[in-house]
This record gives sequence, structure tokens and C-alpha cells, in this order.
Amino acid sequence: MELHRSAQETEEHKNKRLTAKHELMVILRTLEAERAVSAKLRDSLKFTFTPKAQSQQQLLQESLQDFETELFRLSRRLNKPLPAATEAAEAFDDGFSGEDPASPAAQRKKHSSGTNKSEVDSAHLISHLENETQRVSQGIMALISNIERFHVILKEDRNCAASFADFLLTGQATDETRSMTSRSRNS
Repeated sequence: MELHRSAQETEEHKNKRLTAKHELMVILRTLEAERAVSAKLRDSLKFTFTPKAQSQQQLLQESLQDFETELFRLSRRLNKPLPAATEAAEAFDDGFSGEDPASPAAQRKKHSSGTNKSEVDSAHLISHLENETQRVSQGIMALISNIERFHVILKEDRNCAASFADFLLTGQATDETRSMTSRSRNS
């Protein structure tokens, strides 16, 4: 009887060990899959999203500089003063001065002590992407500011399209006047 019970307990322990082993293997496979997904996300952040945000930010900055130049030329052509740049445009031109200590990225850095290298790298990549995304947002705000300045220059009781059409016609009229003047000189 005792031998039978001992054999039964041994069989139960064996089944429990096999069940625990199976559960551990499932957890291990899940962990490996999560690590693979995490590595893909980290690579995407590092090699796709962050460079794309940097590229967009740089393109936006170059476009804003061109827009500013053309805005200045338009104000001179229309003999109207160029309104001062707003804080949004100046902040974008000055560059991003650093990270706000209250930002989520800064908070992650505070809590990253004692974490593994992968977590620190991920937090750094996310922080970098957040910074670049914020710079793109600042660029968009600077663009909106410059468009408002454009409207101020063109402000008369007309809309932007009418002013732009007059601007184009003024350019054509100036070209026609020049050609008439040069014809009369040649005569």
C-alpha cells in the first residue's frame, strides 16, 4: 500500500515537473519573441523614425529660411514693413536648447538607474525621437507664424489670393514697362 502511494506521489511530482517545464518553455518562447519585437522596434527607432524626423526637421528649417527670405523681398516690393518674427519662429531658429526636466523622457532617465543596457538604449532612442518630433512641431509653429506675418504684409481689404494675383500682375506689368522703355530707347 505504501509502495503504491509512493509511486503515485512520484508520478504526480513527475507530472508537476513536466507541467512546470512546459510552462517555462512557453514563457521562454514568449520572452524570445518579445525580445525580437523589441529589437525590431529599437532598430526602427534608430535607423528609420529618428533619421526621418531629423530629415523632416532639416527640410522644414530650410524651407522656413527660404520663406523668410521671400517674405522680406515681398515686404520690400510692396513697400510695407516686415512684421517682427514671433517667439515660435525665433525659438525654432535658435534651435532646441535642451530637454525639459518635467518631460517624459527626462523622467525615464531619472528612473533608468539600475536598469539594463537595453532599457537605457531604448529610453535614449525614444528621448531622441521625442526631441526631433518636438523640433518638427516647433518648425510647424514657426511656419504658421510666418504665414501670419505674410497675411499682415498683404493685409488690405482683400484676401491673400487677390494680393498674390496683384503681386504677379505687378511683376508682369513691370516687365512690360521695361520692354516698352527699352523699345523707346532703341527708336
